[in-house]
Amino acid sequence: MGAAPRRLFFVAWTLLASLVLLEVVLQVGALMATPDATPPPTSTDDSDLVVLAVGDSWVAGAEANPGAGFVDRLAERLPGALGEDVRVVNRGRSGANSAHVALTVLDEAEGLGADLILVLVGQNNSTNFARVAEVEERLAAATGETPADAPWGWEPRTVKLARILWANLSGGEGYEEQIAPAPPPTPDIPPIEFDVEGRPVVQSPDRVAAALAPISLNSTQSDPKEEIALFQAYRAAREARDWRAVDRHGAALAALPERSALSDLGAAESALLRGDWKRARALLIAASNRAPGVEPVLDLACRFPPEASDVKVQEACEQEPQPEVTALGRARIADGTLDPHGAAEARA
Repeated sequence: MGAAPRRLFFVAWTLLASLVLLEVVLQVGALMATPDATPPPTSTDDSDLVVLAVGDSWVAGAEANPGAGFVDRLAERLPGALGEDVRVVNRGRSGANSAHVALTVLDEAEGLGADLILVLVGQNNSTNFARVAEVEERLAAATGETPADAPWGWEPRTVKLARILWANLSGGEGYEEQIAPAPPPTPDIPPIEFDVEGRPVVQSPDRVAAALAPISLNSTQSDPKEEIALFQAYRAAREARDWRAVDRHGAALAALPERSALSDLGAAESALLRGDWKRARALLIAASNRAPGVEPVLDLACRFPPEASDVKVQEACEQEPQPEVTALGRARIADGTLDPHGAAEARA
């Protein structure tokens, strides 16, 4: 026998021996991994909502202290959350695969009168596929079909493993992953405009002055008056400390087609309330650059929580107020700069 045939024979023998060894390991592993028999179904009061929990060791609570598994916690909290009697039956078993879970559901769900079934399984499927054939037979019997048997009447576990792996690989065909929409881009920050003497100026001062006039919610809903009406509604909600309304009006300002100091300021507070600090900072600085020192801008800049603030936000808070700031505005600004005495004097 030449060198090439000997190598081919060696490779074939190695593959055959590996398959035999894998079959032995799978047979022994299936015997060791088969969980204990599940307890028989128990009767339940028809007035109870019955939740049947099935799965592997995570459901059984093997990774947690006794009584501290997530199913135990669920059983404690559900009655209070739903306002009715709830009975949680835990049939999780260490080492269970999806076949064990399917058989448990087939055997017990109806007898328990389960209204809901909680399933968590799959980790053991890669190494344990015991009782898969039994599930196939049960399901085939329920539908009146005859399960396909192996030509030789017995299917090796290596062949079953190959079928399961192939099913896992081909199971994603035709599946389109749902990709969450990308967050909105960080808004551009316009530069500050200065007058001939180097002092910062308010952009679109007439529009800002109109928005800061005494609050009137009867403005005509047309651009740019729509923006002014929204901003006055936003101001009214802030005065009333109705933060849901503040968020709603701020989001409406952010949705306007044209950005301005008013829309950026409302959008900044909406983003701040929603915890999007990066966007809130950028919008606030943009509003401050467009309307430096204007009272609502100073108010929001000085109310930024420390964990959401940065150097630019602090600089916006320290802008020279313009035009004339009301006593309430000075008190708010003093509060934001941690000057309680100044705030008290302004309120007085």
